[in-house]
Amino acid sequence: MKILIIDDEEMIRSTMAVVLSNANYEVMKAADGKTGLALLEQHQPDLILCDINMPQMDGYTVLKTVRSNPKFSSIPFIFLTGFNEHSRMRIGMELGADDYLVKPCTIEDLINSVNTRIEKHLNNKHQIEAKLNELRQNITTILPHEFLTPLSIILGYSLLLRDYRDSLERDEIGLMANGIYQNSQRLNRLIQNFLLVAELEVVKENQQKIQLFRRELCISPETILANVAKKEAEGFERLGDLTVQFSGQKYKVAINETRIAKIAEELINNAFRYSTPGSPITVTTRLDNGEFILEVQDKGHGMKPEQIRSIAGFVQFNRELHEQQGGGLGLTLVKRLCQIYGGNLNLISTPEAGTIAIVSLPLAR
Repeated sequence: MKILIIDDEEMIRSTMAVVLSNANYEVMKAADGKTGLALLEQHQPDLILCDINMPQMDGYTVLKTVRSNPKFSSIPFIFLTGFNEHSRMRIGMELGADDYLVKPCTIEDLINSVNTRIEKHLNNKHQIEAKLNELRQNITTILPHEFLTPLSIILGYSLLLRDYRDSLERDEIGLMANGIYQNSQRLNRLIQNFLLVAELEVVKENQQKIQLFRRELCISPETILANVAKKEAEGFERLGDLTVQFSGQKYKVAINETRIAKIAEELINNAFRYSTPGSPITVTTRLDNGEFILEVQDKGHGMKPEQIRSIAGFVQFNRELHEQQGGGLGLTLVKRLCQIYGGNLNLISTPEAGTIAIVSLPLAR
C-alpha cells in the first residue's frame, strides 16, 4: 500500500514517513501541492495525507483537484491541520475529505487513521466489485431479448430494402425506413440506459461522489421539463394528449439539468408507452415542504402492488401482455437517480386504470 504525504514542513514529512514505513507502507513525500499532484499522477497512491497551508497550492486546491479527476476521486484523503486551523476543517470535509489529523499527532492516531481509511476503502472496492458482478450477470440475462428485439427489426427491414429495392413501392420504402429509424432510436436509448444504470450502481457505493453530485443544481427545471414533455409527446404523435401544469415559481433543485431531464424523459415515455392514444397524460410540478415535486399521471395499463415493490435492475412489467423494450429499466433508472440525489420515487398505480409517478427532490441550498 502506498501513502503520499504532502506537507511543507520537512520534520513532519520525515517523521510521518518513518512511522508509516515501519508500519509496512510505501511512502512518497512532497513539500507542496504541485509536487504532490505530480507524484499522484506518477504513483497513484492508496491514501493521501495533506497539509492545508502550503506554498504555491494549498490543501483545499489539492483536494478539489483530486476529487475532480475520476482516476483519483475515490482515494482516501486525510487533512493535516494545526490546532489553530481546527475550525476550518468543516470546509475540508464538505469538499470531500475523509478525515483529519491535528498536528502534532501521536503515532497511534496516525496509524489508526490511515489503517481505518484504507480498510474502509478496500471494503468499498469489494462491494463495488460485487455489485458489478451482479450487474454483469443481469446484463447477460436480459441483453439477448432487450437488444435483439429492435435489432431483428432493423436487420429485417434492411434486408428487404437491399434485396427488393427495385420492386418496392415508395410508401413501402418509407415505412421500412421509418421502422429502421424508430428501432435504431430505441436501441440507442436502451444502450444509454444500460450504461447509466451501470454507472449508478457503482456511484451509489461511493459516498464522496454522492456528496459531490448533491452540490449540483438546476436553475430552470420547468423549462427543461416542458421541452422533454413536448418531445416525448411528439415522438408518440400524441401532443394533443399532453397537459402540462407547472407552478411558475422560481427555485433551484439540487440535481443537474441532464439528470432531471432524464428522470422526466423516462417517466413521461413510460406514461405514453403504456397508455392508449387518446388517453390523457398530465405532467405537473409543485413545491412541498422544501422539496421539488414532479408528477406524471396516465390512464394506462397500470401495475400491481407486487410489481411496484419489485422495481430493480432490468425488471420489465407485464412483458407477456405489453411487449415493449426497457420499461422496467427506465423505472429503475429513475429510482437510482432519485436515491443518489437525496430524493424519492413513489408509484401509485391501479391495474388497467393508470399510474401516478411522483418524484421528490431536495431544493438547492
